[in-house]
Amino acid sequence: AFNANDFFKRIADLFIVHEFKEKEGLNAGLQASHTRSFGAVLHNDPLFYLLTLKPTVEVDELIEDSLPREVKQLDVTLLHAVVLNKILGISTEAQEQKLNLDYSRSFDDAVRRARIDGAQIAFLMNPTRLEEVRSVAKAGSTMPQKSTYFYPKLLSGLVINKMAD
Repeated sequence: AFNANDFFKRIADLFIVHEFKEKEGLNAGLQASHTRSFGAVLHNDPLFYLLTLKPTVEVDELIEDSLPREVKQLDVTLLHAVVLNKILGISTEAQEQKLNLDYSRSFDDAVRRARIDGAQIAFLMNPTRLEEVRSVAKAGSTMPQKSTYFYPKLLSGLVINKMAD
């Protein structure tokens, strides 16, 4: 039951919406924004959108879960708890089970899925910064599902097994 007009009406209360005609503009805007922003690409819509949380909105008050402040401050938490859950009505359980959701590691792949493959909307995010992972770990918490992707991956044998007798 996704409706783009309803989505933008609801999101306008919390986010500043910037429009771009080219995906390169969105990509540059997203990289320049650093935090509390993500891109949106809609099916059958020629524009690209950068959604940035309004400076008057307090993340700690907006996200009601009993999460540590360090986790609430993450863009991925904002996307999942506010946009997907509150605005689009996708429950936490549905998100965990990936019902009607899919994930991509590639900007171009996400755009293709929305524009060509028929996904209703694609959200594009900046990668999680190492400082954010460190801050969440120091708070004694764990990162949200699908929030980290580091490459190259460490070979587990080098990390947990003795190298010599």
